[in-house]
Amino acid sequence: MARTVGCVLVARASHRDRARGAHTTLSGSARPTKSDLQSQLEKTLALKPLVMFGAASGCASSAAVVSALDRAGIGCALIDLEGLPPEISADLQGLLQTLTGNDGPPWVFLGGHAAGSANDVLSLIESGELLARLARTQDWQAKAFMRKERTFEVVRTEKEWRSLLPKPAYDVLRGRTTEPSGSSKYTKEAPKSGHFACRGCHFPLYPALSKFISASGWPSFSYCYHSSKHGCNVGARRDRQPASELDEVHGVAASFEVFCARCGGHLGHVFFDTFSDENANGERHCVNGMALLYHADDPAEELRIEKLDILPPSFLDALSPELQ
Repeated sequence: MARTVGCVLVARASHRDRARGAHTTLSGSARPTKSDLQSQLEKTLALKPLVMFGAASGCASSAAVVSALDRAGIGCALIDLEGLPPEISADLQGLLQTLTGNDGPPWVFLGGHAAGSANDVLSLIESGELLARLARTQDWQAKAFMRKERTFEVVRTEKEWRSLLPKPAYDVLRGRTTEPSGSSKYTKEAPKSGHFACRGCHFPLYPALSKFISASGWPSFSYCYHSSKHGCNVGARRDRQPASELDEVHGVAASFEVFCARCGGHLGHVFFDTFSDENANGERHCVNGMALLYHADDPAEELRIEKLDILPPSFLDALSPELQ
């Protein structure tokens, strides 16, 4: 079946999900280098078994693949290159061309491996082979990111947690439920100083400067604290079983749960879909406001401000050789 392959894409910056404007730069204003971008690409491919980099409009090949995926009922993480800042989009397209050998979008990756040209992907969809490979990939990734039991510094009985926390906060932190969209006072607040801590144990989680206003309906953050004692103050684990009907509705069953690294309290989920010059990997911690407390001052101890650390060695070892 003949289809147009190889679109010339002119990146346009739409700056969606950025009502606050450009995110505050936390680590300098220099644009990410190619090696930084490659590292972020690896992380993006780790999060979803099927990822497509394409153009939402103006590219017949991207539109054909998206349409075929929709008809086959196959979910795919779509990175809209037209929605990225132009310089980031241009660098990313250059990297994708080098990795895949394809001159233009769409670039499709299955389990960290390039799936071929648009015609190759369309053939895989129509033959049913892509769906079969996707099932095997999802099974492998589930095992690679299997939740591991861990101990926490702050441990309380459920009775103690219930007496300590308001019921809505208990339901989120200990019951892993999701508060209604737009219900938190923190959703539309973007303080320029201070920090956000875990409501359960007051552990510093996010610097105020990492918060941005998104259209999601929940407080959003792009960076988190790291400490010498705990490593990343925000823990992450594969979340394949939604805890509530709201989680099911919002499609987080196959995402990464984020939690407090000191008490294990559920915070929300992390997605990689909000790109900007200062947030090159699109990292967005979608956090329940009930799990947080805002403090106007900085944490007492000196903490690093970095991205979430979630890639296990088993995934890095299995990535396409071109990405290593």
